[in-house]
Amino acid sequence: MASHIVNFFSTDAEGSDLLRAGMLIGHAFFLLFNVINVSYLALVQWYALRQLNKSTLLQLALAGCFLQQFSCIASVARWNEGDPHSAHFGMPSAIFGILSHAPCDMAYLFLWFHRTEQQTLIKIGCAFFALLNAVLVTVTYTKWDYSGSSFKYLIMYGLTSTLWHIVAVWRFRGEHNDGKVRISESTASSSSISRILLLAIFMDFFALCLEAKAPPAFGNGAPGLHYSSTILVMVFASGMDSDHVTHVIGKCT
Repeated sequence: MASHIVNFFSTDAEGSDLLRAGMLIGHAFFLLFNVINVSYLALVQWYALRQLNKSTLLQLALAGCFLQQFSCIASVARWNEGDPHSAHFGMPSAIFGILSHAPCDMAYLFLWFHRTEQQTLIKIGCAFFALLNAVLVTVTYTKWDYSGSSFKYLIMYGLTSTLWHIVAVWRFRGEHNDGKVRISESTASSSSISRILLLAIFMDFFALCLEAKAPPAFGNGAPGLHYSSTILVMVFASGMDSDHVTHVIGKCT
């Protein structure tokens, strides 16, 4: 009977070598997504286009992808060791995973409250996400155990965060289609931008489906799509061009 080193479709019980390999590969895929995301922002948006330093949205997206890399590295290490719930690598994986959501969640606030008179609401929202992250990190640290249940805070927050992103982009797309938000057409037409925003929503939904139903090798790599979706949205949303748009966003033209 043939033996396997890696089975991408393995759903074996925890403790099996095939599941361990699938989980490791899945987190490696997740890491690859964010290595590409960070490289794109650093090499294209900062070095080539000189836009990163002008856009708060891109800076927040970069912070989220950068922090998530450490979570992925810790996850690859914990599954490689065969001790996925240890405090040594398990806790950093969960904590960096939680922290990586905060900058991205803050970025979507700028899409929801984009008018100049709404800047106070953006600050309140950012304070809320910062406080939420502090609470979740503290609870994860103080209640850590070796059964894997301590990852529930990251999992619940990740789901809620993704739903927030979907709702924010859907509303932003509606305002864009209604002409309430104008985005620079130097890189894409208005209709193309509308389709791009819809694509970002689809990417988030597709990733959620993979996380819920796909084998570990795919399900654990799928969250990388959430971060790529954020990059896609923020690159174009940074081009908001309106007399009433909040000035702290920056403009990419």
